[in-house]
Amino acid sequence: MTERGSASLLAVAVSVVVVVASLVATDIARMVDVRLKALAAADAAALAAAPLTIDGNPVAEATRFAQLNQARLVSCKCPVDPSPIVRWVTVVVEIPVDTWIIPARVVTAVANAEFDPLA
Repeated sequence: MTERGSASLLAVAVSVVVVVASLVATDIARMVDVRLKALAAADAAALAAAPLTIDGNPVAEATRFAQLNQARLVSCKCPVDPSPIVRWVTVVVEIPVDTWIIPARVVTAVANAEFDPLA
């Protein structure tokens, strides 16, 4: 038996490993990118909802800012309070991620914002 063609098999095997590794790296990079977008969307939504008092709708504003950042608002703990006290807003957003190898996932981000009307 000769070793003729064994270099070709090795080259094919190495090529397959490189392609799979590239796809996994692409998926990981895509998930990191979407995670950063989700964090930005959550921050924007929380900051938009925090200063609203009885005159505005903080949930609607948080939803609007989440949608502007291609995210979906999951929850908003947005107290409506016209008093001059410090308010905390907590927002949760989701963005779906399509990947090649890693099963499709939804990336979630949480953000908090504080509004101090007397500051």
